Amino acid sequence: MNLDDLAEQAAPHLATLVHPGDDDTPAFPINLPMFQPAVLPEGLAAEEAEELHLPSSDFGKLFLQAEFHMLQNQFNIELIDAAELADLRAAAAAQEHKRTAQINLHCQCGTKLARIAVRDFDTQNPRVNGPALIKAMTAMSPDCGQGHKA
Repeated sequence: MNLDDLAEQAAPHLATLVHPGDDDTPAFPINLPMFQPAVLPEGLAAEEAEELHLPSSDFGKLFLQAEFHMLQNQFNIELIDAAELADLRAAAAAQEHKRTAQINLHCQCGTKLARIAVRDFDTQNPRVNGPALIKAMTAMSPDCGQGHKA
């Protein structure tokens, strides 16, 4: 999701921003003149932007760009649109049965050495029951001619 595009699309809605309220307070509008260019005297927004050395007089867009930047960089929050999130959730659900995969390890001669459970989708850095694997491996003979018997 392009946050500059999102800021541009959302900025006009700041002029009609409504707080959702809570259990004790009903929803109420938040009227901030800086986000309502129609109520500012003609040219004031441009003058303010110039005086503050801002690249634009679109205060809503600038505010949202700053807000999104702060959320990402200070709070590690990534904004994602609902359709992309739904796709990611569906992909994760499709892989859920693989959360713990059973993998057989074989010697180059073809003999099965061990069966391990790889957890949490991390195929590059699988986590296994190390003590059990080490115990099983040390009980085997390193001589392929002996069939890797325990």
